[in-house]
Amino acid sequence: MSLLKKIKSTSGLASTIISPVSIILGTMFFLIFLEVFKWYLLINRISDTMRQQSIYIMTENYNETYNSLRQGYSGAYTNDKFFRNIVDYGDIYKRTAFELELVQNGSNYEKLDKSGLVVWYLSNFSGGIDNPEMLDRNDNLIVVLTVNLEIPVRVAGFSLPNNLIIPIKTKSKWLNKF
Repeated sequence: MSLLKKIKSTSGLASTIISPVSIILGTMFFLIFLEVFKWYLLINRISDTMRQQSIYIMTENYNETYNSLRQGYSGAYTNDKFFRNIVDYGDIYKRTAFELELVQNGSNYEKLDKSGLVVWYLSNFSGGIDNPEMLDRNDNLIVVLTVNLEIPVRVAGFSLPNNLIIPIKTKSKWLNKF
């Protein structure tokens, strides 16, 4: 008797085959859901940390950021002979790594587990400040930070050759309170 006929038969064999298979498939889908949810939480944590760093840049440059109603421009400039940009970036990458408890390895910052295995790492960090000379109603001091989150993909203890790369971008904008 073939397997298909045994499954279609009413002798009870079908339930003994279908039950373990459905339990295994259900467990697999649940574990996949948990892994994706873990990535979602990780992306939010990194994004929140980068937003904190961009807010830090804004507050560090607060005293150089002029009131757009008085001076007509919103950026951090000083007036010698010409307007000169004096925005201070600080060390955003190292502060982000400190907040997330990362270890530097070359140009990347890695998150290690207890056994020393790389769980994920940040690479290709870049930051930019859009500092407009003259204020248009829509222009303000803007900080844009981008970083790549790279997660080594492992299946059954084996690492796959390509990492999962997720670009994360945050944007902060200076707004006048009044």
